[in-house]
Amino acid sequence: METIRHSLLVHPRQSVALRFAHNFDLQATSIAMYDLGRAGVSCRETKPLDHLALVPCAAEHGFTTVYLEDPSRWGGPAWLETRDWRTAEVVERVSLRHERLVFQDCAVSTDGRRIAVASFAQAIRVFDCKSMSLAADIKGGEMIGGLSFSPSGRRLAAAHMYQGSGHVRVHDLDADGAGPPVDIARGQIEDDYVSAATLFAGDDELIVYAIRSFDINGSVARYGLRAPKPLWKCDMDRTEAYHDELERLPAFDQEEFGNVVLDSQLSLGVLGKLLLVGSVGNLLLVDMDHGQPAGTMETTVKGFITQVRVTRDGEVAVLDHLGEVGIASPAARVHTGY
Repeated sequence: METIRHSLLVHPRQSVALRFAHNFDLQATSIAMYDLGRAGVSCRETKPLDHLALVPCAAEHGFTTVYLEDPSRWGGPAWLETRDWRTAEVVERVSLRHERLVFQDCAVSTDGRRIAVASFAQAIRVFDCKSMSLAADIKGGEMIGGLSFSPSGRRLAAAHMYQGSGHVRVHDLDADGAGPPVDIARGQIEDDYVSAATLFAGDDELIVYAIRSFDINGSVARYGLRAPKPLWKCDMDRTEAYHDELERLPAFDQEEFGNVVLDSQLSLGVLGKLLLVGSVGNLLLVDMDHGQPAGTMETTVKGFITQVRVTRDGEVAVLDHLGEVGIASPAARVHTGY
């Protein structure tokens, strides 16, 4: 049975979405290109690749993926590919000569100057996107994910996961490398929490979404980088509607879909003053200022939403655990309260 993992990207300014299906058994990736519209999504073309295009991330000039020359070799040569949004053709391929290990996550700064790569080597490496020179080499924990840059590109957040616990570390990147890090969310990422997503709210505050693997419950919290405690915390597993929706989680036929892997890098989205958190078929809305539940927003998918992407024009695209791509526009009906 094939093991498949899905990823979703949207163009920052255009109504274009890409869904990646990573087949780890065949060591291949297919890229489905979607046009987003008010009536829904339409798949324009599917482009198969003869290699794994891992940890994709979006930039306005193109999207990037990591290409391992020989995925069966631990420590094989790695390349960073930049591809065209409309055709998915390779525009540029640069050797990551400093990094020869299997990748877990990557992120590109908003200004496109830096790319951060986390690997199973318990390290994060930050590269200058133009020269691909190594800008910072940061040691981590057993697993690293949830990478995100602050709006200025100066700070980098990463979830450092250990056996049954972890924390989020915010690194201050300056011209000379990495400054002293700030540790937060130690009380939020614990027990069975195995996945976390991070999102900066300006340069001085960070939102952390942590989720457990066995019951898909979780919590979202907002932290000030100078405060040891969260400014607010919203426990998603304490909402009645959240539990009701989990009971509706559609079972899938493994003969049809294969062994579908829930994406370990969960996503958060922001729409105005609302934080968008994936649930079953709907997005849970959290007030950004106070951390209070603000209702739900309907989407066109039925499964558990593992990724949320928001364009600068306010279009919302989602991906569920079965690999279905859908939309939720600001005009969608918002139900108040959970």
